Amino acid sequence: MVQRVDNRGNNLVNNYPSAYKEQSLNGTPELGPDINMLGQVSTMLNGPVPFFPELKFFVTGRYLNTLDQLPWGYNKEREVNGKLTYGWGSVKLNLSSQRFYRIYKPYAHQWKYLPEGYEVRKDFSWRDNLKISHILTPGTFYEASASYQRRYFNRYQPGKYATFSSDGVLLASNYRVKNSNTPPFWTGTDNGIYIRNEVETIILKGDFNSQIGQHNLLKTGFELRQYAIDRLSFQQPYPSGFHAYEKYVKNPLEVSAFIQDNIEFDICIINAGVRFDYADVDDSRWASVRVPAGYVNDQKIWVPVGEVNTPTKQQISPRLGIAFPMSERTVFYSSYGHFFQLPDYVDMYTLRDPTLDGAIVGNPGILPQKTVAFEFGVKHNVTTDYIIELSAYSKDITNLTGSTYLTVFPYEYTVFDNSNYGGVQGFEIGLSKRQSDYWFADLKYTYSVAKGNESDPREGYNDYRRASALLRPKRVFLLAFDREHVFYGTFGLEFPKEFGPSVFDLYPLENFSLNVVVRASTGLPYTPQAPDESNTLLIEKNSGRMSSDQRVDLRLSRTIRFTDFKLTLFGIVNNLFDEINALNVWATSGDPLDAGPSYSRTRDRMRVPSNVDIRRSIQAGIRLDF
Repeated sequence: MVQRVDNRGNNLVNNYPSAYKEQSLNGTPELGPDINMLGQVSTMLNGPVPFFPELKFFVTGRYLNTLDQLPWGYNKEREVNGKLTYGWGSVKLNLSSQRFYRIYKPYAHQWKYLPEGYEVRKDFSWRDNLKISHILTPGTFYEASASYQRRYFNRYQPGKYATFSSDGVLLASNYRVKNSNTPPFWTGTDNGIYIRNEVETIILKGDFNSQIGQHNLLKTGFELRQYAIDRLSFQQPYPSGFHAYEKYVKNPLEVSAFIQDNIEFDICIINAGVRFDYADVDDSRWASVRVPAGYVNDQKIWVPVGEVNTPTKQQISPRLGIAFPMSERTVFYSSYGHFFQLPDYVDMYTLRDPTLDGAIVGNPGILPQKTVAFEFGVKHNVTTDYIIELSAYSKDITNLTGSTYLTVFPYEYTVFDNSNYGGVQGFEIGLSKRQSDYWFADLKYTYSVAKGNESDPREGYNDYRRASALLRPKRVFLLAFDREHVFYGTFGLEFPKEFGPSVFDLYPLENFSLNVVVRASTGLPYTPQAPDESNTLLIEKNSGRMSSDQRVDLRLSRTIRFTDFKLTLFGIVNNLFDEINALNVWATSGDPLDAGPSYSRTRDRMRVPSNVDIRRSIQAGIRLDF
């Protein structure tokens, strides 16, 4: 599949450097020699292993090279998946393996004229899994699996290095110093952020299912995840920089188990269960976030002492679902449940050094996020082809990770805690038509409101420190991801062999398919900013809303059948009508590409192309099946 991107957006920046342009990847050594071929190639092969007919194999591969629509940026991906399946009698064995490799460079507008000063990112993953399924009786079976997963993520700048002592003291570096004043565009400097995060995971999982009598289907199972997290990170690696050097290895453990009974009667179906979650974060903590556990030694380095063990985290979560028919065509259903989610390990393990300027302190004692969710709905078969569904839901979320600024003489720092909370309520209306008479459709409208005190764990750190700490609100606002109205629709046409008119025994419309996806929604909230002369005015958080989003995607395909194989020609158009959908806006104007008359910098600086979603892109491809 070869991709070309049109509508480069030159009309957005009249008489100024283009916000969108093409770029060659030649001369980018970390990508290797094969990057000259742009596009995507996917392959799939399956069947019995030669000489072992009971042993089946399945292999897929993917090759992807793309350029960004933006002034610079690229993406290179390689993926291979393989599976072996062997069955004898009531036992089946699956051995699967996956390898994924990605290297990419995201665009950052302030580095528009200095791309070599910005970072490259690598994301590699490995996964191997062995699974056994065993049918004991016609109504009873179990599955057991063991997996090994590894993920390697690296943000780095090619050709740059920095060396630190075990205490985090900078010994050597060839990074260029970053200016203290923020210019419109960076010149003669380096971004200076390095992250290397490697996570190995061993997963053991088992499930048991048994039909007990006529009415009860019992399900039970467990999962164990043992992690090995190896992280190295630093920033601003020059003598005057804020190094934030971190290097640690942690081995957290997560265990879960559940039991569930699916009870079926003529008048109703009841699904009742309970889940147990347990986690050991494998780290010590301060006994109190207001009492830093450590001291500054003669070399002015923070030395942790007096930390205490972090208690394990556990929760029992009941869940209940009920469904019953209201008529032959109508079903009512409802569900209620408690859910457990661990905080991000990075927030728990972040360096605990309150002496750093602008320090943010990790907290292994953060409690797990708790969610209480309720949903009910009605599904009605209007005809055999049409289904209409109405549902409403509510989620109450507490113990969300937040960050709070503290002053403890002689230190001032921000610590991760459970200060955030939120909730989501809404309803959904859906209409679907199954495939018949050559076409199908699925339409959904959702109304929802997502509110909370803060949208991001670091919002307290970013917005409410020092003099601003007293301004931190204690009520709920629209969350940054709230979209009040969302419409999603898919429409498809599929014509069979020898469909439509013929020309000299040829059927132009046979084996033709068309798929259209339509998305429309209200824009995301943002916090407006008053003009410079009125900055003393307090404006409510997330009281503004970006312009609405509209997008139509199109896929066409035509299959030509030959004796031993079939050939499919296809085309994909993303954002068919080239709508400009905002991902981010200038707070002074609410516009993604214009900061308004109060903004004093150049038009080129205002026109941030990454502030809008993908422009129209056209892809064409060929698929061969044999």
